[in-house]
Amino acid sequence: MLLFVKISLFCFFSIELVSQTNKAQLEQKKNQIQKEIQTLNDILKETKASKRNSLNHLITLNTKIEKRKELIETIQEEIEVLNRQSARVQSEIESVKQTLVLLKKEYATMIRSAQKQSNHIAKLSFIFSAHDVKQSFLRLKYIGQYSDFRKKHALKILRTQRELVKKYLDLQQIIREKNTLLGNEMEEKNKLEEEKTNKEILVAELQTKEEEIKQKLEEHKREMAALKEAIRKIIEEEMRKREEERKRKLAEMAAAEKKKKEEAQNKGNRKNNKKDHQATIEKTEAKEVGQEKLITETDREMEALSQNFEDNRGKLPWPVQRGVICEPYGEHEHPAIKGFMVMNNGVEICSIMNADARCIFDGEVTRVAPSPAGGKMVIVRHGEYLSVYTHLREAYVKQGDKVKARQPIGKIIENEEEGKSTMNFQIWKGQKTLNPSEWLGRVN
Repeated sequence: MLLFVKISLFCFFSIELVSQTNKAQLEQKKNQIQKEIQTLNDILKETKASKRNSLNHLITLNTKIEKRKELIETIQEEIEVLNRQSARVQSEIESVKQTLVLLKKEYATMIRSAQKQSNHIAKLSFIFSAHDVKQSFLRLKYIGQYSDFRKKHALKILRTQRELVKKYLDLQQIIREKNTLLGNEMEEKNKLEEEKTNKEILVAELQTKEEEIKQKLEEHKREMAALKEAIRKIIEEEMRKREEERKRKLAEMAAAEKKKKEEAQNKGNRKNNKKDHQATIEKTEAKEVGQEKLITETDREMEALSQNFEDNRGKLPWPVQRGVICEPYGEHEHPAIKGFMVMNNGVEICSIMNADARCIFDGEVTRVAPSPAGGKMVIVRHGEYLSVYTHLREAYVKQGDKVKARQPIGKIIENEEEGKSTMNFQIWKGQKTLNPSEWLGRVN
């Protein structure tokens, strides 16, 4: 029985712990989405009236709608967690109620039994009717123990009653939280419907300019393709230079090794320098080992940096202090023109005006160059990985600079009409693009 109670308690606390963890995670997720929506609200508010029917305004609004849907889903998940908690607490209340009824029933039986033995004569008669002194002593002890047991039973009833009151209070708190969330859900759904209506109006307006928009999008496609090609060429050039440098070092080491062996051989031919000859050979071999270590040191550092970068997948800081992803990675349909597919080798990150681009991880600036998409781009190497920051008005760093995580590396070009700064951010491994969303951590 004791083992069963322990197992039951363990299961209860395990379920409770998991429930609280899920609730905390959902609350954290909800707060993050709310911050992103607030950033989008700030961007939309700063958009000039003349640009309220623009393509970029639609993209920002569409991002906000998706975030609003995600927020509603998170609230619904929270409500589901509370529903499970409520059902569990109600089950516990019923269990405590049954226990309390049983305890009161047992206590009533004890009281009736005690009343029968309430007078001193009955107690004395019970004690002295024993067969011997030992039995009399045991009966006396029993009367005392029975009285203590009755008191303990009464305390147990009080504790159970208090537990029942606490369970009712817990249930009331859950109901209040649930009602608050239901209210929040309704409010967010109303906002979502309003945003969807605004989007439909904006899409209808933009569809009257479909050909003009398609031309702009085709131009944007060409810019993105040119950007990818430019980055690829930079990577190829860097890899070629690194390989040439490696070959040069190997050639220098081979020449140095040959020269030292020749010197050692010449010295070895001298009969009176036999011991020196052996020592020279050993010294040469030691230096060769040292040179081999030097040649692989850079590779080891690159491997270590790559591993550190990989270990931080999903936890890397954002490349802006405050922003949201307003266009995802990869191929996707444009929000205004059905069937028109857009390709992005990174993600478009929208931020408020006057934003800085920040490095996502320790590394070395491998290139600062003009971007085919406009402005400048900065490429930072993190071992095998590269992070690319484009659409910069100015760069704060230069090629060869060592940079740290969260260090500002450039000013993003501002769009005063749209009231925002937009940066195309990419992550590469070798000559392959990766989805930055899978590498970045929570939004600030």
